[in-house]
Amino acid sequence: MGKVIAFANQKGGVGKSTLTVQAAFYLRKHRKKKVLVIDIDSQGNTTESLTQGQPYTATSSAALFEPNLEELGIFDDTPYGVDLIGSEPNSNEGYDIESRELDVIRNPAANIQALKDAYDYILVDCPPSLGRKLLGGLVMADYVICPIKLSGYAVGGVSGMVNTIRAVQQNFNPSLKFLGVVVNEYDDSASAKSTLQYLVSETNCDIFNSKLRHRAPIDAATTMGIPVDEIRNGKRSYEELEAVYKEMLGRIKKIG
Repeated sequence: MGKVIAFANQKGGVGKSTLTVQAAFYLRKHRKKKVLVIDIDSQGNTTESLTQGQPYTATSSAALFEPNLEELGIFDDTPYGVDLIGSEPNSNEGYDIESRELDVIRNPAANIQALKDAYDYILVDCPPSLGRKLLGGLVMADYVICPIKLSGYAVGGVSGMVNTIRAVQQNFNPSLKFLGVVVNEYDDSASAKSTLQYLVSETNCDIFNSKLRHRAPIDAATTMGIPVDEIRNGKRSYEELEAVYKEMLGRIKKIG
């Protein structure tokens, strides 16, 4: 049965979409796995990256929040063989979900249950704010990873995310496992090291040993919708991402 991994943070601009897209490429290209990406972020950045300008013609991820969804069309024509349930960029349909009753967050898990036997991994790109869609992503996930940048607001963002994960575990999805925090755009400055140390002490979160530095090829590759190892000067960027994903898989194997 496929493993569902959510990339989530209640703050934007931390690298959720980048990690989701490049994880899909890594698992498909280098691990030869069958991968489905679910983009429930109404901005649709992950959908744009994976479709590379093609019209999105399958079921919208917003439809997953409907009860007893009878038909579920998968977009299976992405250039690198990653299947997709996408989000139309800035669609009102996606934003409207936030005004619905809380029970709506249970529907995506029920609607994708039948798909789990068809895929090795289902990756969920969650929206950057607490609401029905983020909660729905966590309810359908087996594992969650929290990407962060070590800005002045990093600790508060992680603390809020940890509280949300705990609430989901207690009330909706007791099987959800928190794999840890991935630090994005890390540097060796005293400020970054101090923030990281403070983050660990204040949140008691497990931080991935593998960290991503600010590297232009990662951003460029994701914008272009290609694996980072296929972009010029992308070798070191790929090695850093590969280390993160190997650690991710190792943590999944260890936790079970």
